[in-house]
Amino acid sequence: MQTITRQNLLVITSTFPRWAGDHEPPFVFELARRLTGHFAVTVLAPHAPGAKRQEQMDRIDVYRFRYAPDRFEKLAYAGGIPSRLRQYRWLILLVPVFVLVQLATTYGLVRRLKPTSVHAHWLITGGLIAALVKTFSRVPFRLLVTAHGADVYGLRHPLLLRIKRWVLRQADCVTVVSDALAGAVRAIGIDDKKIVVQGMGTDLKDTFVPLRRPPGPPTLVYAGRLVNKKGVDTLLRASALVLRSVPELHIVIAGHGPDREQLEALSEELNISASVRFSGPYQLSELPQIYASASLAVFPFRASSDGDQDGLGLAVIEAMGCSVPVVGSDIAVLDDLLVPDITALRAPVDDVEAFAQCIRVTLNQPEASLERAAAARELVTGRYDWATVAVAYAGLLDPELKQPVVPRPPEDN
Repeated sequence: MQTITRQNLLVITSTFPRWAGDHEPPFVFELARRLTGHFAVTVLAPHAPGAKRQEQMDRIDVYRFRYAPDRFEKLAYAGGIPSRLRQYRWLILLVPVFVLVQLATTYGLVRRLKPTSVHAHWLITGGLIAALVKTFSRVPFRLLVTAHGADVYGLRHPLLLRIKRWVLRQADCVTVVSDALAGAVRAIGIDDKKIVVQGMGTDLKDTFVPLRRPPGPPTLVYAGRLVNKKGVDTLLRASALVLRSVPELHIVIAGHGPDREQLEALSEELNISASVRFSGPYQLSELPQIYASASLAVFPFRASSDGDQDGLGLAVIEAMGCSVPVVGSDIAVLDDLLVPDITALRAPVDDVEAFAQCIRVTLNQPEASLERAAAARELVTGRYDWATVAVAYAGLLDPELKQPVVPRPPEDN
């Protein structure tokens, strides 16, 4: 039997499950564990109250750095760093400590592990930290930086743009999760040869698959974070218009985030709270059942006032994988997924009446809606299933890799 020598891979991220069954977005973890067949994977992430400082999760060595006492460790998670800073202005005081501790911990891990590759998620802070360590540690490693959206579209101060440009130039390869994001990265200033459009993935073979919809009233579902850039307020206003002609419509808002109370208050103000259910945080394994009840899923994404917006939208891919008819905004980052009248219906950003009309058309034309949903599933399964995505990232992290070993995760995870 051939022995496989696993190279050391260090992953730097600010989003990672804090414990088993956590409802935080798991895409960094899901990619990392699919790379453990070829790499010995170590992940560095921020600590959070209740999380372990060090543990092993599915063959991944996880280190979490402390940057404040437990009660003040609120900078990461629960909506992400940008939204946390908007919600709690005082957290800006923790940013310098966060960066310095992350830098020192990364430097120590690189000197000890001597990784052949480092995968940094987000230009700031992950990419910045990795680029600094690459410059000063004297440990040669291949640096792959992945831009997800908020790190490119937000943080537009001239000094931060200069920092992002420097990070991009230090990277050996830069992946972006959509074509629209690739254009935004080019605008910062980078050699186009470095850019690879490669989204994150999800399990479209076993988890996000079509399920039989049980009998019930027409149901609209939104699943994702409850933050401004998701446009859930537009969804509620559009739903209020639809309810005038479809009073039996149910609206399910699944997820968590800092805007929940504000959105609940809006549903009261619109007098639609009896038709709206905020179902709260969910685990990824629960999402297919949520979509099984859906007549359609709506994603009215926008750019927030500071420019922050999604880079792709995995929740959209997951709904499409479940063959749920989708209505989305015409924001450019969704162009890779939502082909008008082919895979979805689209409405102009924040156009309440247009969204309401798309919802009505989806409900009133079920056969055409299901045809779009079938085309959407075919589109995403070929591009975004983990089996495809993980192999692509393995090759980017190790260009000499001829036959990537990318095992499927255990069935009970």
